[in-house]
Amino acid sequence: SGSDTEAASDSEATYDPHTSDTRNHLRSDGIIDIISNNPGCLSTATKTILGWNSHIYALQEVSATYWIKKKIRQTVRKAGYEAQWAHTPTRSNDGGDRLNSALTAALFAHKTIKHTDISVNDNSDIVTQLRDTSRWKEIVISTSSGSPIFIACLYGYSGANQDSALMKINENLLALASTRMYMFRKIPYFICCDANVVLLKSETLTNIFNNPNFINLFPSVDYTFARGQISENLPESHPKSKIDYVIANAPGASITVATRVRWDFVQIAIDSGLKLEHVPCHFSI
Repeated sequence: SGSDTEAASDSEATYDPHTSDTRNHLRSDGIIDIISNNPGCLSTATKTILGWNSHIYALQEVSATYWIKKKIRQTVRKAGYEAQWAHTPTRSNDGGDRLNSALTAALFAHKTIKHTDISVNDNSDIVTQLRDTSRWKEIVISTSSGSPIFIACLYGYSGANQDSALMKINENLLALASTRMYMFRKIPYFICCDANVVLLKSETLTNIFNNPNFINLFPSVDYTFARGQISENLPESHPKSKIDYVIANAPGASITVATRVRWDFVQIAIDSGLKLEHVPCHFSI
């Protein structure tokens, strides 16, 4: 199939991947946490990610061979997570050394979070285009009230800021993802993305945030990389250089009770807390 199911984590900062005695430190106050991040090399970043104790991780630029994914799976499954990788089109004849050359997206959800992927069997034009990019993954969370929450992870095309051809492809990707979100405009929907383009250069992102149906959940930080962690001479260090976003529709924003950033890696991680009893509607999946 084109999708890889793996397992990620729920653990404390001192988590030992070699023991199965993993303690659960997820909050139990009716709020679920979603973290969006581009961690760089996932095989070396997994332990740090596990220490964040989030219910859901939306991770970008996490391409890996089949064997590296298998190793990550063995580490994070002990922490109680299931992972959904974006569609992987590239496969060797024996199915072994498989590499997603598109630098893909992944969603890790804790085993206590009931979720599914309704896009797998959706052959509509929009979903097919998104799925075939290998840069988009979507899951639906079921809450105790029966109301759903949609979470999509999206990874833009690296270099879109500088390359006009890539910019055009990237704008189309962002437009498709926002159109998909708008299809569920009465249901909480979140796009966690490394858009790989700054707001000032993207007509699509500008249009998204000018639309009252779409909300930038963390507008106060406008750069993507932590100050002092990379050269101040690089444009990514400067104001208005932000390429990472969590975009919510209006129902999604209405259940968001807290948002913060983390700088465990060079690239910003956005952490959003959702209050489940505020989910505004019911929907049968």
